[in-house]
Amino acid sequence: MLDPVSIAAIAAPYLAKGAEALAKTAGEKIGGVVGDLAQSVANKFKGDSFAEQTLAGAQEKPDSRARQGALQAVLAEKMEDDTDFAKTVQKLVDALQKGSAGSVFDQRGQTVHGPQTNITGGVQGSVFSGQFSGPVAQGGDANDFRGAVGTIYKPSASVRQHIGNVISGLPRDNESSHAPNESKKIKALFLASNPKGTTTLELDREIRGITEKIRAAEYRDSLELISAWAVRPDDLLQLLNQHKPQIVHFSGHGSKAGEIILVDSHGSPKPVNPAALRALFETLKDNIRLVILNACYSKKQAEAITQVIDCAIGMNDAIGDEAAITFAASFYRAIGFGRSIKQAFDQGIVALLLEGIPEENKPELLTRNEVDPDQIVLVAPEDE
Repeated sequence: MLDPVSIAAIAAPYLAKGAEALAKTAGEKIGGVVGDLAQSVANKFKGDSFAEQTLAGAQEKPDSRARQGALQAVLAEKMEDDTDFAKTVQKLVDALQKGSAGSVFDQRGQTVHGPQTNITGGVQGSVFSGQFSGPVAQGGDANDFRGAVGTIYKPSASVRQHIGNVISGLPRDNESSHAPNESKKIKALFLASNPKGTTTLELDREIRGITEKIRAAEYRDSLELISAWAVRPDDLLQLLNQHKPQIVHFSGHGSKAGEIILVDSHGSPKPVNPAALRALFETLKDNIRLVILNACYSKKQAEAITQVIDCAIGMNDAIGDEAAITFAASFYRAIGFGRSIKQAFDQGIVALLLEGIPEENKPELLTRNEVDPDQIVLVAPEDE
């Protein structure tokens, strides 16, 4: 059985799209399975206003990866708390994957099945997808698919396309490959680690709190939260290459020696020292403007990181779950309202004071030389 986070990642796009729409594009069989999945999830979410609002928000804007990510987090949490529900979702997801294997469909209902011979026209870039056997050639103003077997279509406008549990976009000629506002969206990569034999942390509560505050922010659709769990050292390379985030957020344990504690292949603690982290971000800094280390004794790591990254937040001592959750959630809310990194940090501190949590002196905002965090606004008003 897959882990709850993996199952939720597969299920969330189907739930956002909805049974009726998928029945039109992928067929009645897929639509029926999605309907069963949606009903099971709705029953489980009933009475939990946050979960219900998250599901409704994803269905309101089914192409929003931020809203799909929020739904994924809530769904994973529900499955972790209820193994019977997790098995039900797993069974339906298996049926969806089996039923959609080899099929390709887009949201305009333009599906073509069966072998195709000659497809021609003035086309540039990738315009077909599916499973093929036989010779396939593409180039110039003509596309020759003689001998090809599978599902083939030629979009005449921008489409969003579902292939199994993968969503991708295909542009028409002279058109950006991004959906409206998608190119302006910033990504926050949430990395969680709680190895065996270490104190259990409330990481699920932390990402739920962050997700809730982002959803309540003015520019919520401009901020995408991506989560990864039980993170191993090599995962850092994979995830940074894959997502190229503007914010990297680590939540887990830190040591007095200045290490963050990841997970090894057996689920046991795997320390990573500040020099290794600095080398990681020097090699893969890409779009990164901020690194948040929501872990005990993480100031040393933050200092090392700001040799190559503009801003980092670390803790100068051990920090409790309530303080870590409250600070992080308030920080992201401020970012989602278009505040600067410095203003968001200050709001996180104020949130601790308002809640009467006496740990307001533990988080520290560090910067690279001559960088002013009050001038760095990650989500600007024009991104709306």
